[in-house]
Amino acid sequence: MAKAGLVIFALCLLAACLFLVMLPSLIVTARPYSTWIFQPVDCRFSAQNEENSRLDCFPELQMPTERECRARGCCFVDVTINRELLVPECYLPIGVGYEVMGQPQLLTSGYNLYLQRIHTPRFFYREAENLVVHVDEQAENRLHIKINEFRYVTYQDWKFPELEDRMWVPRYEVPIDVTRPARQASWTDYIFNYTRSPFTMQMTRRASSRFNMIDTALGALIFEDQFLQITFKLPNSVLYGFGEQNRERLRHNMNWKEWGMFAAPAHPDDKITNANMYGHHPFFMNIDDDGEAFGMYFHNSNAMDVHLTPMPAVTWRTTGGILDFYIFTGPTPEQVIQQYQEVIGRPEIPPYWALGLHLGIESFGNAQALENFVMENVEAQVPFDVIFSGMDYQEYYLSFTHDEKKVRRSFLDNYLHPRNLKYAIHLTPALSNQVPTPKLNYWPYYYADKHGLLVNRTDGFTPAFGVSWHGEASYLDFTHEFAKVHWAAFAEFLHQQLPFDGIIITENEPANFMNGSRMGCDLESKWNSPPYTPKLKSAMLYYETLCMDTKMAKGIHYNLHSLYGHFSAEASNYAGSLLYNDKRAMTLTRSSFAGTGKYAGHFLGKNRALWADMFRSVIEIDEFNMFGIPFTGADICGTTGEPESAELCQRWMQLGAYQPLARIYRSLNTSRVDPASFRTSDPTAFNNMREMARRRYSILPYLYTQLYHAHVDGYAVTRAPFYDFNFDKLSVWDVDWEFMLGNALLVVPVYEEGARTVTMYHPNWRFYYFYDPQESGKVLGSMLETASELSNVTVSAPLSEIPIFIRGEHIIVTQEPGNCTYYTRMNPLTIWVAMPENNVDISRGDLFWDDGETQNTYERNLDIYMEFFADLLKLEILSQRVGMVAEVPELVGLLPNITKVKFVGQEKDPAGQLYVDNVQHPTSLYNYDSVNKILDIEGLSLDIISDHRIDLQSPN
Repeated sequence: MAKAGLVIFALCLLAACLFLVMLPSLIVTARPYSTWIFQPVDCRFSAQNEENSRLDCFPELQMPTERECRARGCCFVDVTINRELLVPECYLPIGVGYEVMGQPQLLTSGYNLYLQRIHTPRFFYREAENLVVHVDEQAENRLHIKINEFRYVTYQDWKFPELEDRMWVPRYEVPIDVTRPARQASWTDYIFNYTRSPFTMQMTRRASSRFNMIDTALGALIFEDQFLQITFKLPNSVLYGFGEQNRERLRHNMNWKEWGMFAAPAHPDDKITNANMYGHHPFFMNIDDDGEAFGMYFHNSNAMDVHLTPMPAVTWRTTGGILDFYIFTGPTPEQVIQQYQEVIGRPEIPPYWALGLHLGIESFGNAQALENFVMENVEAQVPFDVIFSGMDYQEYYLSFTHDEKKVRRSFLDNYLHPRNLKYAIHLTPALSNQVPTPKLNYWPYYYADKHGLLVNRTDGFTPAFGVSWHGEASYLDFTHEFAKVHWAAFAEFLHQQLPFDGIIITENEPANFMNGSRMGCDLESKWNSPPYTPKLKSAMLYYETLCMDTKMAKGIHYNLHSLYGHFSAEASNYAGSLLYNDKRAMTLTRSSFAGTGKYAGHFLGKNRALWADMFRSVIEIDEFNMFGIPFTGADICGTTGEPESAELCQRWMQLGAYQPLARIYRSLNTSRVDPASFRTSDPTAFNNMREMARRRYSILPYLYTQLYHAHVDGYAVTRAPFYDFNFDKLSVWDVDWEFMLGNALLVVPVYEEGARTVTMYHPNWRFYYFYDPQESGKVLGSMLETASELSNVTVSAPLSEIPIFIRGEHIIVTQEPGNCTYYTRMNPLTIWVAMPENNVDISRGDLFWDDGETQNTYERNLDIYMEFFADLLKLEILSQRVGMVAEVPELVGLLPNITKVKFVGQEKDPAGQLYVDNVQHPTSLYNYDSVNKILDIEGLSLDIISDHRIDLQSPN
C-alpha cells in the first residue's frame, strides 16, 4: 500500500512539474482574441509566400508560435536563417478580405461599391461584416477612396427599419474639412480598376500603363473595430514622407521598416528607434522607374504605423476611424505637393519681420539679463528681428500671466519696439487648477471650467488632470467651438500687460509630465488598452499625455489626440488676427497635423549641439515643406548640450541663413551661442556669424517671394534636388545632404569639423557661384565648371561660407541688408540674372512685395508683383500688379528701387552699347568681365511699379 502511495505521489509530482514547464507556453499562447479552431487557409505556393512579399499576420507579436499563427487562420512557413527578426513567418493567406456585392451605385460624385467579408483571419474583435467603398474621381489628377463600415439601413434611409441597428454609432472621421474641387472632373489622367472577389484596387496612368501607382492585390483588407489595415504595392522603392520622426535619411529604407505616427513630446536624447514625435503627417510620395511621382494622403488621425517591405509595398495600420485616402498623380514631385495642398489647404504667408533672425533663451533669469542680451546684439550690429524667451516671463509658469521681474514692459515700449524689433511669447495649453487658489486668482482656468471648455474625464464634466511646469493642470479643449474665443480673450488680457508680437505655442501634443493622470488610466477601457498598439515610442498611448478615454467636444481623446496641436495652432492664429487689427500674426507651433500650415509655422523642437543633428534638421525641414508647412526651422547650434567648437555654430549659422525660419534658442543651464556671445571669446566666429545674418537679410526678397508661391501655388520652399532634377533618376533620389531654396538657389551645407571642401551632387544644369569660393580662378558669379555632371563632385568650402549656387535660367532679387527687416526693406535692390547654358533659352524670375504685415494682400489686391525675363541681348522688367500703391499712393515713396543688375554667364559684351529704358547708360557705371562672363551694372534707379528694359545693344 505504501509503495502504491509513493507511485501515486511520484506521478502527481511529475504532472505538476510538466504543468510548470508548460505554463509559460500556455500563458504566451493564450491570447485573448484568438480561437484555437484551425481553419483551412490557402497557403499554396504563390507570390504571396515569397519572403519579400509576405504581410505580417501577427503584427502585435514579433515572433508568434506556429500554433498561434494557424489558430488565427494565417500561414506559417519558416524564413531564411538570420531573417527571423525581419521577415514574418506568420503571414496572410491569399484569397481573403472582402468581395463586391451587386453592381456599383452611381452617385452625383463618384460611385459606391458594397462589400461583404469573406473568410478572413480574425485579428482582434468586432470585424466589420459589410463595408462601403466610395470612389470619387474628384479631379483629373486626384482620386478619393473612402472605405467605411456599412449598415444596411441608416437613419436617413428607413425602408427596412427591422434591419437597423439602433445601438450602432457611426465610425469616427477626422473633423477637419478638406477642399473639394468646384466641379467634378470630366476627364482624368488615370484609370481606376477593381476586382470583385477578393476585392482589390488598381490605379494606372492613362498615358502609360507600365506601372500601377497603387495595387492592393498583395494583401487582404482588414477592417475591425480598433484595427484597420490595407496594403498598397508600389511601382518603385523610392519613397519619401511620413512624419514626424527624427530620421537619418530622407529616402525610406524599404527593408522591413516600421514607422509610427502619433503626436508625442520628444526629447533630444531619445534613443528609441523610429520614435514618433510632435506631428502627425500620414502622407508619402513615391517615384517610379520613369521618374514620375505620385502621392498618397491617409486622412486619419488615430494612432497608426506604416510597415515598409521590399516588394516594395506600404502597409497602413491604424487603430480607429476609417480608411480615407487621397491619391495625387503628379507626375512631377512639385505637382504632387501642389495637389496635396489643394486638399489640406495652402500655407499662410508669415509677416515679413518673421523671416528675420530670432534670438532666445529658455530662461534669462531676470529682466536685466534679457535686456543685456538684446543690447549686446544691437551694439554688435547683429541683424535680428525677434526676441523670445521660454515660459519664465510668466508668474509661476502660468499661461497668460506676466512677471515684471522677468520681462519689463518699459523695455519693450522704450527700447525694443522703437527699434522696430519684436517680442514673441511661449504659451502652453495646460491651465493650472491649483496655484494658488484658482477660483479667485487664475481666471483662465476658472472661466474655462465654468463654461465647459476643458478636456474632461470619462463622465464628460469633471476636468481631466495632468502635470505641467506649474504642477497639476487641466487642458483647454480646442475642439470646442468657443475655445478659441476664450484663448483670444486671455491673449488680449496678457497683451495689455505685455505687448507681445507673436505666439509660440508649445507642449501642445498635449504634453503631460506624467503618463495619463495621477490617478492612473482605466486599463479596462478599450481606449487606454487597445488590442493593437502601433510601433510608437511607448506601448502606452497615454505616454506623457492624457488618458485616451478623456472626452472632448468633438469626441474622445483617443481619436482626437493628434489633432490637438492643429486646433491649438488655429486658436493661436485667431487670437493674433484679433490682436493686431488686420495684420498677420506670427504663430509657431510644436505639434501639427495635415493642414496646420494654414495657421502656423513649425519649430522643430529641441535638438542637440551636434553635427549629426544639423544634418537631420535639413531632412526634417525638407519633409515639412512636403507636408505643407514651409515656414519651418531648427534651433541653430542646438537647443541643448555644449557645441564641441565654435565652428559648429558657424557652419550651422551658414546653413540657417538659407532656411525659411532662422532661430537661435538655448535651453536652461547651457551656454549662449548667439553671435554677440562670441564677440570677445572668438572674434572670427562672431564676424562670420554676423556676416551670415546679413547674408540672410540680403536674400529675404527672394525668400518672401518663394513663400508667396507656397501660399498661392503650393510650392515647396526648401526641397531635395529630386524635385527639380527628377530626370536624373538614380543619381538624385538619395541626395539629401543639399537642398534647393526655391527653384533658383542650391545650398550645400558642411557637416564635418575642419572640412574646407565638400562633396556635392552636381545636377545636369548650369550653375554659378553665389558665394566666394576663395579658390584660384573662381569668383562670385563665375560658372561652376565640372566634367562630372549628374554625379558627386568636390567644391571649395572656406570656413567663412558654405557653397551656394544660383541656377542658370533663373533670376532672383536681393537687397542691401539692414539691422532688421524694417530698415532692410527700404534699402536698394539688386537683380541677379543667371543666364542659360545656350543662347536660345530665356532666364525668368519674379518678385512679390507688399507691406509685409497686412492679411491676405494677394487676395485683396494689395500687393506688387513683378516678372523678369532675360536673354542674350536684354532684360525685361514687367510690372504685373500694383494694387498696393493704387490704394495708398503715398506708399510709393517707401518702396525700394532697383539700383544694380548682375548678369552671370553673360556671353554678350555691351561694348559701350548698354541702354536702360532706351537711354544709353554711362560706361563708367557698368563693367564686363570677359574671363568669368560677368556683367555688373550700377547707378540704376528703377522703381518696382513700372515696366523697365535693359538692352545690351542699341534698341534702334
